[in-house]
Amino acid sequence: MEPKHTFSLTPRTVRKLTKRMFPRAKLEKSRWMVPGTDIYGGRTGPEGLILVCENDWKDGCGRIRLSICDGATDQRMVQYYDPDTLARDFEMEARRREGKG
Repeated sequence: MEPKHTFSLTPRTVRKLTKRMFPRAKLEKSRWMVPGTDIYGGRTGPEGLILVCENDWKDGCGRIRLSICDGATDQRMVQYYDPDTLARDFEMEARRREGKG
């Protein structure tokens, strides 16, 4: 897959994506970001999971990156989604795990 130009990630898109898995999670856009960087963060509850949803500002891969961690460890689960269909991109995840893209 060829890299695309960085896309803008809107609050509406973030809500549509995260509400599927975490209906009560509220993610807020990080402030003081460089133009073209869209990062949203939040928790599933007071002691819940930490969610970070961001556009492809870092590498231009053309996918939404959703990181999920429990806050107690450095381990995190990273999922990639198509910004147009919000379908999960398992191929991109496999390539990233293998260090190929």
